[in-house]
Amino acid sequence: CSLECVSLLKCLPQYLTSGEKVNCQHQGEVQQLRQNLHRLQILCNSAEKELRYERGRSSDFKQHNSLLQEENIKLLDSARVQSSLTAEWKHCQQKVRELELEGLRQAQSIKSQQSLQEKLAREQSKVADAQEKILDLQQKLDHARQVCLSDACILHKKQLEDEIKEARSSEARLQQQYQEEQQRRVLLDQDINELQKQVRTLQEKENQLEATNSQQQEALRKELESESRKCEEYLKSNQELSEKLSRLQQEKDALWQERGRILEQLGEQVRNYKDKHHCHKAKLQKVKDRLTHELEMRNKRIKELEEGTGKLQQKIEMEKEFQGQIMTQNDILLLEKRKLLEQVTNQEELICSNKSTISVIQSKAFLLDKENQQLQENCLRLMQQISLLERIIRSIQIRRVENHSLFQATQ
Repeated sequence: CSLECVSLLKCLPQYLTSGEKVNCQHQGEVQQLRQNLHRLQILCNSAEKELRYERGRSSDFKQHNSLLQEENIKLLDSARVQSSLTAEWKHCQQKVRELELEGLRQAQSIKSQQSLQEKLAREQSKVADAQEKILDLQQKLDHARQVCLSDACILHKKQLEDEIKEARSSEARLQQQYQEEQQRRVLLDQDINELQKQVRTLQEKENQLEATNSQQQEALRKELESESRKCEEYLKSNQELSEKLSRLQQEKDALWQERGRILEQLGEQVRNYKDKHHCHKAKLQKVKDRLTHELEMRNKRIKELEEGTGKLQQKIEMEKEFQGQIMTQNDILLLEKRKLLEQVTNQEELICSNKSTISVIQSKAFLLDKENQQLQENCLRLMQQISLLERIIRSIQIRRVENHSLFQATQ
């Protein structure tokens, strides 16, 4: 049975050699095409990665350009603020000029006030002179009253009284004008102080605005120079990136064309492979039917062999049990032999008289040794048969698994 199994397993590869050769050829071609397609896919993936990287860089540059535009808008806003500040500064300068004109007018009014004060002083001197004249006239009047009481004196007295009244009325009028001029002078002093304060504040604001305006102009000039340099650099890099992107796009188009051509070739080869595979499948179906029949027969034989091996294993187990019994008996006999030898050594003196018994015992021991040797030889032979059967069973099981896998692969 073992020789038949080995011969069947040796005959199996002869049915599969031609189909396997065709399959190997087609598989090699398909594998080569797959490798080419994989290389093209790797190239396309690398090109797409580079395109994504360049697109990311271009998007970063766009973001940076948008940020630069925002900065330009901010700079324009600051320029507008600066223009508004300059307009306000001009307005303040105009106010300063107006205040200076107002100051000039106030100075002119002060000069006029001083002239009025001089006139008032002259009028006051005139009033003092008039008062002195009035006192003189009163004295003269008193003197005239005392001297003469005539009608001419009375008329002269009336004239003097009229002159005194006119002098007093002119004095009252001049005093009223003097008070009005004093009030005007106080108001003009207050206006002049307020105008001077406004002029000082406006001058301080003007100085601050000039300083801030100069600082902002310098900062804006520096920022505009730096931003213009950055814009030039980014425009150069953007142009280089656009050129590189166009080159990569051309390479990608060429790779896609190459990929399409290879895919067409692959489709043709796959169609040819399918046709060949269909023919080969029909051949394999025939071989498969033959193999299934042989496998069924082989399975029947394997089952018979398994049954035989089961019986042999039972026999081996029985032989092992029997061998164990023999070994126990052998041990017992060895113990008896030792005891007998001890008895022989102890009874050496009685050997001469008991030669017949000793020869019988020696013959028994010799027979027992022979039986022991035969039993050991039988045990060795049985062990060799058991190992041989186990190897045969293992090889049958391995071949059965391989045949089952081949059967599934053909299906």
